[in-house]
Amino acid sequence: KKKRVCVFLDYDGTLSPIVNDPDKAVMSEAMRAAVSRVSACFPTSIISGRSLEKVKGFVQLDNLFYAGSHGLDIESAKPQRQAPSSEGAAVGPGEAEAEAQAEASTSGTGTGTGTGGVAPYQAAAEHIEVVRGVREVLIERTKGIPGVTVEDNKFCCSVHFRNMVGPAAGAPGQGHGDAAQSHGGGGGHGGGEADHVAMVAALEGIVREVVASSGGKVQMKQGRKVFEVRPQVTWNKGHAVSYLLNGFRLGPGDAFALYLGDDKTDEDAFAKLAEQGSGVGVLVSTVVKRSTKARFSLRDPSDVLRFLQRLADWGEQPANDAKWNLH
Repeated sequence: KKKRVCVFLDYDGTLSPIVNDPDKAVMSEAMRAAVSRVSACFPTSIISGRSLEKVKGFVQLDNLFYAGSHGLDIESAKPQRQAPSSEGAAVGPGEAEAEAQAEASTSGTGTGTGTGGVAPYQAAAEHIEVVRGVREVLIERTKGIPGVTVEDNKFCCSVHFRNMVGPAAGAPGQGHGDAAQSHGGGGGHGGGEADHVAMVAALEGIVREVVASSGGKVQMKQGRKVFEVRPQVTWNKGHAVSYLLNGFRLGPGDAFALYLGDDKTDEDAFAKLAEQGSGVGVLVSTVVKRSTKARFSLRDPSDVLRFLQRLADWGEQPANDAKWNLH
C-alpha cells in the first residue's frame, strides 16, 4: 500500500543550533532552502515550544503547518501549494470537519476557526491569562539570579538557565545535556560543581513553588537547560502530530511520518508515532539516550540539513511525480 510521507520538525536544536540567547537562534539560509524543498514534496510541519509568532518569524516560510507553544497553538499552511493529482490528494478537511475533529481530539475546550485544510486550533485558549500571571511571578522571583531569563511563549513560558552564573558553569551555553546530565557524575570541579548543581536545584524549587501556587492550573516540564511551564491540559507535541495527521485525512495505515527533534518534549511525538504505527522518530543528539522512543538519530543540525537535502532529492525524482507518497 502506498503511504504518504509527512515531515514534522522541531526548531531549536534541530533546524537551528542551540545558542546562549534564545532570540538569536537563527536558522541558516541553506536549512531554510532545504525545508522549503521538502515542503514542496511532502506535508511539512514545525512543532516548537516557541510561540507561534516567534517560530514563524525564525523559519519565514508560508507553505508549512506550524504548531507553537509545544503544540498548543496550531496554524494551517497558506494555500500556495498545488495538491498532487493522485487519489486522495487533498491536504485536509473543511472548516466544520476540522473543528469537530479538534473538539474530539482534546479534553480541553479549545478554539478552531479554520478556512479549510487543517483548522487553526488552540488547545488551551482559556488558560492564557493564568500563564501570563505565572510568568510575571517567575520574572519577579528570578530577577536576582544572573543568567536566568523567562521567555514569553504565549501559551507557556520558559525559564532558561543555560547562562546561569555558577562556580562550575563554565562558559555560558557549554554542553547540551540537561542540568543533571551536564553537571552530574564525578570528578574535576569538586565543590564548585556541587554548588552549581545546588543552584539549579534551587531554581527548580522556585519554579515548582510558583507552579504549585497556581492551584493546579499549570505544570512544569524540564527540557535542555530550561524549565517549561504550561497549562494543565492533556495536550502535547504528540497530540499535535495526531491532530495534523487527522487534518491531512491520514490514518495510521496511510501515513509514514518522520518527526525530527532533540528535546524531552519531542519524546511525546516519538511515542505517539510508535504507538500508532504511523511513522518514526529521529532524535537529534550527540548523546546516546537508551530511554528514547525514537527509532533513528542524527547528531546535530548539520546532519539534519544533509538528511533534509537528501529527502528532497528523493522527493523530487520523476518516479515520485505523485509526491507525498511512499511506495
